[in-house]
Amino acid sequence: TEEWDGTNWTAKNAMNTARQRLGGCGTSSSALSFGGYDVSLSAVTEQWDGTNWTAKNAMNTARYTLAGAGTSTSALSFGGYDTNYSAVTEQYESASIVTFTVS
Repeated sequence: TEEWDGTNWTAKNAMNTARQRLGGCGTSSSALSFGGYDVSLSAVTEQWDGTNWTAKNAMNTARYTLAGAGTSTSALSFGGYDTNYSAVTEQYESASIVTFTVS
């Protein structure tokens, strides 16, 4: 994890689970990361408090290359790829993930 201050990048504490092509949303002091790919599809969700990443409830559908919108306490994850292109949308509210729409 690195933070940009407008001029320089500063190294911060690493995520708990290294992965690529994940979704995310939020700000530099309060963010959410979800999904992605490490050696397989991931449903991992982590919340950033400006200093550390904390594991949260996993997504219902593991996928990568997905999009995200919202805040670290109220977010949507949508699209991506699981075993095929995905139209899944999931809603995150605080410490739980609720299936919002599955197509």
